[in-house]
Amino acid sequence: MANVQDGVSYPDNEPDPVMRIGMEVLEHLGMNMYSSLPAVIAEYVANGWDAGATEVYVNIPEETMSESYEITIRDNGIGMSPEELNEKFLMVARKRRKNDEPGGIATVLGKERRVMGRKGIGKLAGFGVAKSVEVETIREGTRVAIRMDYQQIQSEAEDADIEEKGTYEPTITAYEEGVDEEKHGTQVKLTRLDRKQRPAVSRVRRKLSRKFGVLDRDDFDLYVNGDEISPEERDLKRTCQDDFIWTIGTEEDDDIDGTVDAEEGYFVDGWIGTRKSTVDDLENGVAVMARGKLAQEPAFYGVEGQGVTGQHALSYMLGEVHAEFIDEDVDLIATDRGSVRLESGRGKKLQEWLYSGIKQVCSEWAKKRQKEQMEEVKQFDVYEERIQDLSSREKRLADDFLTEIAKIDGYGEEALKDTADYVATAVERKAFADLLEDIEERDYEDPRKVIELFEELEVLDAVETFRRAENRLQVIRELDLLIDIEVGEKDLQRFLGRNPWLLDPRWDSYEREVRFSEALEERFGDDEERESSDKRIDFVALGDSSSIKVIELKRPEASVGFSELSQLERYVSYIRDLESSDTENGRSVSGYIIGGKISDTREARDKVQSMESGPHEHMTYEDLHRRAKRAYSEFIEVVQEKYEVTGDNRLKQRMESLKQKAHEGEKLYPKEGGAEAITD
Repeated sequence: MANVQDGVSYPDNEPDPVMRIGMEVLEHLGMNMYSSLPAVIAEYVANGWDAGATEVYVNIPEETMSESYEITIRDNGIGMSPEELNEKFLMVARKRRKNDEPGGIATVLGKERRVMGRKGIGKLAGFGVAKSVEVETIREGTRVAIRMDYQQIQSEAEDADIEEKGTYEPTITAYEEGVDEEKHGTQVKLTRLDRKQRPAVSRVRRKLSRKFGVLDRDDFDLYVNGDEISPEERDLKRTCQDDFIWTIGTEEDDDIDGTVDAEEGYFVDGWIGTRKSTVDDLENGVAVMARGKLAQEPAFYGVEGQGVTGQHALSYMLGEVHAEFIDEDVDLIATDRGSVRLESGRGKKLQEWLYSGIKQVCSEWAKKRQKEQMEEVKQFDVYEERIQDLSSREKRLADDFLTEIAKIDGYGEEALKDTADYVATAVERKAFADLLEDIEERDYEDPRKVIELFEELEVLDAVETFRRAENRLQVIRELDLLIDIEVGEKDLQRFLGRNPWLLDPRWDSYEREVRFSEALEERFGDDEERESSDKRIDFVALGDSSSIKVIELKRPEASVGFSELSQLERYVSYIRDLESSDTENGRSVSGYIIGGKISDTREARDKVQSMESGPHEHMTYEDLHRRAKRAYSEFIEVVQEKYEVTGDNRLKQRMESLKQKAHEGEKLYPKEGGAEAITD
């Protein structure tokens, strides 16, 4: 007797729906072969394709998860009669191609299609993500609906007698005759989903677009939440760089030979390409398709980690290989259609071909990328300004070196720009040294030749000065930024330690004196004389062969009073005592305090006046900025003078570039005096 829901009239002359399941199959599958929602939905989409559908609608609510949450997959295929529902859909492990469509070709609703379904267990896919699967189907005026419950299947399998094992009777939830015969199709509803978070619709959409190679056909459309997955979404090939696409096939103009085994008749076609930027995990790799459906998720088939030439290309690679021979006769595709068995036979031959094809792409990508990167390098400002106008010999040296650098995997645009800058400097310095050697070793009788050489020396010397000026402009910008964002004193310490010329242009050769910094920290770190609000010591000690500078840093907004000035005197006195113990190499010691303005008190003003006669100095951050600009301007004046003397175009370009950078920097970090104070 059929299991009929109350209120539903089901005729006696129709067969009772019965699912026949080999329990050993259920145990083997464990209902877990389809744990991914996109893979589950893809099985029901494939059913729609096989049923001759032209449209499949997937609905995934974007609301929070609840007991009533449900996902539906609806197609307008031919549908199933009650008999077909019972004998075909509810028959687990029924091989459709073997039973109904020899050769795997079916004609449904006037459309001839290669059948996607293979093993007859896709109807179990829903149980991978849901506890209940409802199927409603209409064909030739009859509508029937059933509900299959995973827990009931398990319970009945455990309780059934030996002769009854292997059967399960779904609940009939609807039956209706006299339905408009123009209506046909099937809807699958997944309820009681086994998840706490609602599905990410965008991810499901992307995965589905990758799983089907038939979405560009005129007779099949797939919708997710009412929006069609367009051929453009499916066409990942268009996202690759134009010159970085390799076609696969057996035609003469194909880039990669698609012959896997000519004697066996194993051939593939498709494409492999690379993007300008790295590819995310969902698409990264080469996928294998069969019968218009994904058979193997994107992978690299053993190429990664093998040290092949151009292996860095893998991060940018995606592609599709269509291999129909893996889905004929002996089935090589795993149940969840996530992978192909590549261990032996046809699968192993396909794996070897994939390895070889991807390896070929990596090698050719490296050469193409090298050429492309060199073209990009030549567009850099640093190349046009510093390398383009070099002598032919120097330019060749620079180009040869940059060409080798461009071969290195992972060398980005910024790294190439920096390298081009360094190479230009190295070549210029090499040229400078060569000219000096030339003048010393040769006896020139023509005075004009000597003059030309000296003019070239002037230019090269000016270029080096320009480099220092450019570096100083960048340091000034960084100083402005650090002050504007109110960075901590420790960061300012490190910054001034790296750029001592900001305090005095003569301090280029000064380095941090860690020994004295630690000695000050140990001696004064817990000094009770320091104000409670200023217990932390923020200073840096710098030195060269003849002197030591102790610099204490205060916040730009913090005023400097009598106690702070006295502290600095104590620091200097302590370092002077330590240094005086070295009677032979004792160095002079002076102190600087950098912060806000001097406090408006009599004792603070008196202290400043007394310090002016000694080795101490107070500076505000505005003073620091003005000194830095003054030092920078002196470099610019030198370059300007040398340009006026030589008229060399290289210096003119550098001058214009540096002034532009100064103006741009002033827009970012405006200071009193404006860009004109830097460049004019």
